[in-house]
Amino acid sequence: MYAFLLSTAVIFVAELGDKSQLMAMTFAVRYRARDVLIGITVATALVHLASVGIGYWVGDTFADHQGANVAP
Repeated sequence: MYAFLLSTAVIFVAELGDKSQLMAMTFAVRYRARDVLIGITVATALVHLASVGIGYWVGDTFADHQGANVAP
């Protein structure tokens, strides 16, 4: 549980100043906060789902010994 909370906190801090925060503030000026929050939540979930799917596909497609050629 500690590792999960630590990694969540590190990612949260790392993401504070990215472009999506600026985009969210811009949308919040124009649209209702609830709609912006729902949109950001759905978009983030889709991006993470795609990342997991691609990572799973890459791990399934390439053999373990092929990864040694890429990663030290």
